[in-house]
Amino acid sequence: MAAKVQRALSCSRRVVCRWLGINRSTLRYQPKPVPQKKQLLEAEIIRMSREHPPLGYKKIAAKLRGLGNKVNKKHVQRVRREEGLQISLHDRLAVVARDYPRAFHRRHPIVTMSGPGTLSRTTPNEEEGYAPST
Repeated sequence: MAAKVQRALSCSRRVVCRWLGINRSTLRYQPKPVPQKKQLLEAEIIRMSREHPPLGYKKIAAKLRGLGNKVNKKHVQRVRREEGLQISLHDRLAVVARDYPRAFHRRHPIVTMSGPGTLSRTTPNEEEGYAPST
């Protein structure tokens, strides 16, 4: 943008930066390339997050450390947040209830995914055909 302004006004960079209200060092900034090791680690975090949606950032960090990677739980949390892979507790419970229906106590309702984006709540007795007691 500054180069376009400089060509249009045919003036120096200093004047353009003053006119735009930015520092001159901003125009000279060259971002450092991301190291290959970091790119591979972030790709692995994304892959594991997609394969195991109910797992949180702490468990994914532990799995990565078990595979021999040096990773911090904050790094996993940041990558998942930036990629939009963090899921809420409610959604995580829905996935766990769908995959492991007997993981919850008999009196607690089971949250199941009845379709894309829809949740339904049933008690274990309703699933087995018994009417709920009132």
